[in-house]
Amino acid sequence: MKKQKLINRAITTFVVLSVVLILGPAKSGIAGKHKGEDNSGSVWEVLQAEGLSGEHHTLNIHGKKSDFNKQDCTAEPDPITGEYGNNIFMPSNSEGTSNRILIVSGKGKGSKKDLISAYGVRDTCTNEFDGDAAEVILPPNDKGYFVVARVLGKPTDDPSLTIENGELMFVEDESGNDLLVLGLVTGTGWETPSVKLTRTKGKVTAVDMTGLFLWSGSVCYFDPANYCTGADPCDETKQLCCIDNDSDGYYEDCTDPVLDALGNLSCADAGYVLMTLLCQNYVDKWVFNIGDLVGAMWEMYADGNFKLVNIRFYPVK
Repeated sequence: MKKQKLINRAITTFVVLSVVLILGPAKSGIAGKHKGEDNSGSVWEVLQAEGLSGEHHTLNIHGKKSDFNKQDCTAEPDPITGEYGNNIFMPSNSEGTSNRILIVSGKGKGSKKDLISAYGVRDTCTNEFDGDAAEVILPPNDKGYFVVARVLGKPTDDPSLTIENGELMFVEDESGNDLLVLGLVTGTGWETPSVKLTRTKGKVTAVDMTGLFLWSGSVCYFDPANYCTGADPCDETKQLCCIDNDSDGYYEDCTDPVLDALGNLSCADAGYVLMTLLCQNYVDKWVFNIGDLVGAMWEMYADGNFKLVNIRFYPVK
């Protein structure tokens, strides 16, 4: 299972290595919020004024021919620094087939904090080359990131990369409960469903693609402390019958309660406990802040002998 492979590999790595964030040169802080929130546009204006410089994480997506050396698909940390690379490889022409990239991040407040503390690519190839999705770890940031991309290389044949069909793969809380599997993530919707990046003649300009990571929907939490704050309280409650797996805080199954003979909600099955969960309705939320560990998958299509897209994640201050 993709998620289990990621978690197992990350646990082993973080036990052995002391890892360091791969960051660009630090300049003045980037102030502001995402588009759709208060003082919208200020982040983009600051980035443009600074020439898209300042603190950021960089992800390079390379288009490769069919004879690409598959041995380069293995992601290994640097033996000295412990840093992972920032390159992903996919076919330069997809011919209608999709290539998938899984980005993993989260609030970083609970048990998965170490898993997502260091930026880097954990699987460098998309499924067309090695049979499964490429994987990227993005460290937590309370206010999320502002994301921009540029298509590089020669403009011959108008090379392009399309990113679309965003899908939540898992949303875990601090105890490891997969809220998506338990049916506690009830709505999905991306501000920007897809982005097509095309290299045309002339100056290479950056494209704002933050909307690919802004999500609207509802999430219910067993412990809402890190999600429903005084300034952003939970909106509603939900009652479920849940069974705890060995009393470790991880709920392996939840069902809807039923009305008993007195007209009260109760659990029909033995071992299940009636719980009241607090739920939050989000609008254009940085998607990785809806859980302690969140995995979101996108499909990518390349055309025109695509060579390279440079994506930058600027932390919002």
